[in-house]
Amino acid sequence: MRVPCGAFKTTTTVYAKSDRECVVLPGYGWGPANDSAPCPLGFYNPGYNTRKCTICSGGLTTLSEGAVAAQACQAPAGTFYQRGKAVACARGSYKASAGNGDCQQCPEGWTTAADAVGKTAPSDCAYLQPGYYAPPGMAGTLGTVPAVPCPQDTYRSQEAQYTLLQDAIGLNCTACPFLMKTLAGGATQQYQCLVPPGHGIGADNATAAPCATGTYNPGWNLQPCVPCGAGNLTTDGPGATSADDCKVPAGYGTSRSMSGVLAAAPCPAGTYGRSTDTYGLVDVECTKCLEYTTTAAVGSTTGAQCLTLSGYGWDNGQITECDYGYYSSGNSQDPCSYCGEGYNTSTGPSGTTPVTGASSNASCVIAAGWTADGSGGVKPCMQGTYKSLLGSSACVTCPNGTTTTITFAPARLSDCDACRPGYGVSGSIDLSAPACTACPSGTYSFGYVSGGSTCQPCPAPDGYTGLMVSRKGISNPEDCYPEFMTDAAFSSLLRYNYIRMDSAVQTITWNVTGASCQAACSAAASCQYFVFTDLHGSGTKCSLRNLGVTPANVTNNLQSYILFQV
Repeated sequence: MRVPCGAFKTTTTVYAKSDRECVVLPGYGWGPANDSAPCPLGFYNPGYNTRKCTICSGGLTTLSEGAVAAQACQAPAGTFYQRGKAVACARGSYKASAGNGDCQQCPEGWTTAADAVGKTAPSDCAYLQPGYYAPPGMAGTLGTVPAVPCPQDTYRSQEAQYTLLQDAIGLNCTACPFLMKTLAGGATQQYQCLVPPGHGIGADNATAAPCATGTYNPGWNLQPCVPCGAGNLTTDGPGATSADDCKVPAGYGTSRSMSGVLAAAPCPAGTYGRSTDTYGLVDVECTKCLEYTTTAAVGSTTGAQCLTLSGYGWDNGQITECDYGYYSSGNSQDPCSYCGEGYNTSTGPSGTTPVTGASSNASCVIAAGWTADGSGGVKPCMQGTYKSLLGSSACVTCPNGTTTTITFAPARLSDCDACRPGYGVSGSIDLSAPACTACPSGTYSFGYVSGGSTCQPCPAPDGYTGLMVSRKGISNPEDCYPEFMTDAAFSSLLRYNYIRMDSAVQTITWNVTGASCQAACSAAASCQYFVFTDLHGSGTKCSLRNLGVTPANVTNNLQSYILFQV
């Protein structure tokens, strides 16, 4: 009689003789009688044996009941298969069903709870990561829609769970503090909020502020603005981003401290700086004005602002002291002004000492060798006079018998260096002060020889061998005459040669010879000259002109005049 093995059992042959030959079918676990049952999830049995179901190793499970082989063991939901065992899905991932596939990563910006792994549902991706925000209404799309990176200039620094409470408002990013910015979106920390170029961290160390004029910051840092330097280093305005924006203003120069800090200051008076601003932290020197010039103020920008000091003028690009007769009030780039012909400069309007470097036309006075002309102008001293002083004093006549070889504006006594016509020197010649006396009778001098010259003897007419006589102090040999006149041609009719001879001025002797008349005059100390007259048959007349007697009426009557003086 055939006996059934029981539920889910069979035999391996048709010749089974006892229930000991009964075995379970694949996917079932052994049980007495009809107690054999399908292997539950996580178990398997290849069957044809009398064993219970074998549990999957390593935490693996099966996709359904009745697994027949170890190969049916797979990683359960929330895990992934690795070397024969199930490993929990890491944070930020999940696996919704069993299988040997990989865990599914949460969408960008989302993760799972920090204290749990092995998550099995997309909704477990409910934690917003730093640097992201979630707009409202994302509760139904968790695990399927990525979060949005924080916009530039905002940040989120902490994880936050997205719950139904946030679904109405979302989870938002925080704006960077005042004027601070991020280099890109998705910032996760406040320290990623940096001061942008041209700004610096404020005194509160929390907000940014534009760099003030004279400071700079390249930005993307948390540093204050950097001063360009000390003094007047500056920038074109606020918000400078580089040391190259720092400038030395036109007309300024720089110096450096022992620590190397650059400082700018206006170029001092007497110097000038560059005509344009100089950018960058570089050394800039002030250029010294030419000697004897200065500037009207500090901060000059060009050499054209270097002006002369008083008493100095420009001369072919050089500065020279005003010479005698020139003046300059300074503060210009003009040559010294000329006082004018006949003027010189002195220590004052009434000064007597010529000076150079005069500072105004008030120093211009009448020069030596010149005098006032009576109509507000000046005129030169004439030949034979001189003037050694400055001012309006009159020209002085040269000492007795002297004159000047200079014909225009003699200026010193030593210019009286010649004898005037009719005068000569005797003995050695002194070129600086000749001693000139009137040429005696019988001599003459043309004068005007530097140092003076001796009087020359009168020349005798052809054929005349007698004594030549003349008035004292003649300047021309034509005024020389023979001692005894025998020819009317030797007579002179010039008025100054004739002085009336009457009883008041003469001593008369009759009927003497000409030689004795001359001898009588020579012997008398009081005789100035004699006149010998031949009366042609009526006798002779010798008239002696006595010294100190005033001449009487001068006329053109030849019979009443002498011919010459001895």
